[in-house]
Amino acid sequence: MPLREMFAIRLFRYVPCLAVLAFACGISPAFCAENHPDTTHFGASNGSAAVKKALAWINATNDNKKLPFALIDKSNAKIFIFHANGMPVASEPVLLGASKLDNINPNTLNAKLRDITAEDRVTPAGRYRARTGRDLHGRELLWIDYDYAIAIHPVAPVPGQQRAVRLQSPTPEDNRITWGCINASASFYKTVISPLFRPKGGIVYVLPEEKTVDDYIDKGFR
Repeated sequence: MPLREMFAIRLFRYVPCLAVLAFACGISPAFCAENHPDTTHFGASNGSAAVKKALAWINATNDNKKLPFALIDKSNAKIFIFHANGMPVASEPVLLGASKLDNINPNTLNAKLRDITAEDRVTPAGRYRARTGRDLHGRELLWIDYDYAIAIHPVAPVPGQQRAVRLQSPTPEDNRITWGCINASASFYKTVISPLFRPKGGIVYVLPEEKTVDDYIDKGFR
């Protein structure tokens, strides 16, 4: 398939995720004390058992290849960001795909977003070589799975979905709303994610929900 056609297909699927009014969402800065996990390399004292197990494996195998990395705990709708040496940077709630499946249905690749059911709106689990890019309006995002147009980007103000409000709620129960992209607060993306990942990119690990983290570790998160 010609490169131009492939790019057009990806942009078509991704248009609703690109309605991002970057940095205009009025979210408070992400640097309150509880957003700093701890000062232990490859540590996350405020993370789940699955997060800690994944971090131990990343440390033991040097799987992040001396690149900054993010770990997304889908079950708890939270992202953890680390320097290349494993030093924790910050963590924060995120919005995720409405479905709790771990794999995207390939039949949805060329489907119109309005035709994709909630069950197929998946944030896919796995290990991804992430790189920054630009949306249709020139705003930065962090590509996770370019083929399926999955990215981390500032929260998108989609009418009727109250995404900014959902990010600030005390539980993860209402954080499942996107078509698969990971929405972070505008300030967190600007001050934490962008500075770390813009120079060389990095690795993003998305923990599974259908299977256990051990199932993914056994396969090298591939």
